[in-house]
Amino acid sequence: MSFVGKGPGKSAGGGKKKIIPKKTAPKKETLRGEIRKLSRLVDRGTLPPLALEEKRKLLDRLKKQLESQQQEKTAKTLQEAYKMPRFFDRRKIMRQMEKLDKADLPKKEKQEKRAALEKDMEYVVHFPPDHKYISLRPSADPAAEKDRQAKVAEIREIIQRNMETKDEDDTPQFVPEQDDFFSSYNPGEEEEEERERGERKAYRERETLKRHGETALQEKIFKHSKLPRQRQVA
Repeated sequence: MSFVGKGPGKSAGGGKKKIIPKKTAPKKETLRGEIRKLSRLVDRGTLPPLALEEKRKLLDRLKKQLESQQQEKTAKTLQEAYKMPRFFDRRKIMRQMEKLDKADLPKKEKQEKRAALEKDMEYVVHFPPDHKYISLRPSADPAAEKDRQAKVAEIREIIQRNMETKDEDDTPQFVPEQDDFFSSYNPGEEEEEERERGERKAYRERETLKRHGETALQEKIFKHSKLPRQRQVA
């Protein structure tokens, strides 16, 4: 008695097995694809005048929608990339305000310093979301500091124009994460500066890891350590 096994793609009767294709959901047309398709239709000029005018208006609306989406994406990327520098500037301004409130200074001098700090806070909070953030922290390099001051002055003008033309509720605001530690802890100036330097160093190392991966950090560790570098075995 002999047995005939089933071969690949064969049914029990020995014939070929019928393969039923899987049903896939139709792909949703992207906004770019819709704009491209509509642009070709308008460029042909085969539509009646009224229909052509409607298609052109629709095309303009879709282009504005795409531009708005791109601006939102850019703003979100920049806000995430410069989240920590903005947080450091905001926290430093808040601490300076608290210190100023406790300081024993003439009323006029205190008002002038308070107005300057409020202007800096306005800079951090209402910074344009489509620009790379320029920190208020001075640079040690004179040439870089001159360039930084010019950029900060330019951004302040943009913020002033935006606040004059838009309502305050419509202006994008940066809301950093709340830290309960700093609300209850009041260190001295030296300790405060040392802690901030450590946080900035940790932030730079995290950014280095994001850009260059673990290799850059490993090279830095080997450079400053006395341990011999291990050879990688292929």
